[in-house]
Amino acid sequence: MSKATLKKFLTDLSLSREMQRKFKDDPKAVATEHGLSTDEADLVQSGDLDSLRSYLGDDVAGAQVQVDYD
Repeated sequence: MSKATLKKFLTDLSLSREMQRKFKDDPKAVATEHGLSTDEADLVQSGDLDSLRSYLGDDVAGAQVQVDYD
């Protein structure tokens, strides 16, 4: 898909506790539902922030993503 879609997904995920709960239960389904490619879904599910930042490049320099699964 696009880097913009992934950025929006990560923003929405970090802000929505409901989305976080759904993502915890079925990360692939939530990622696909929000338009991420299989590779992007795998990248998000891996939790590898360095790889996410590398993939997104300067678009997220210094950005932080926090997901609370409680």
